[in-house]
Amino acid sequence: MAAIDTSTNQVIAAIPNGQAAQALVYIPQAVPTETAGVENLEALGIAGAAVHLKLAAAGRSMSTTVSLFDQGLTQMLQAAVTGLEPDKPYVLALTSNSDGTG
Repeated sequence: MAAIDTSTNQVIAAIPNGQAAQALVYIPQAVPTETAGVENLEALGIAGAAVHLKLAAAGRSMSTTVSLFDQGLTQMLQAAVTGLEPDKPYVLALTSNSDGTG
């Protein structure tokens, strides 16, 4: 992640944040009041209806969280995975059957 001084448009710091960086923007005092800019907002609708799963191997304390949510034409699956060895391929597959079929 890069911290940018918006008054000079210069990078002032580099912050490590993992493998799949997402966008994060913070501009101090960019919105002058709590209600400024909310006039065009609308409810999340179907995008706010997320399913959250917690997955763990039997007898293990570490777990993985998976979120499934709809973005209109696209269905999103996000996983926050723990306990995997680095630089190895893994496959995430979801099924309704406990034996992994289906």
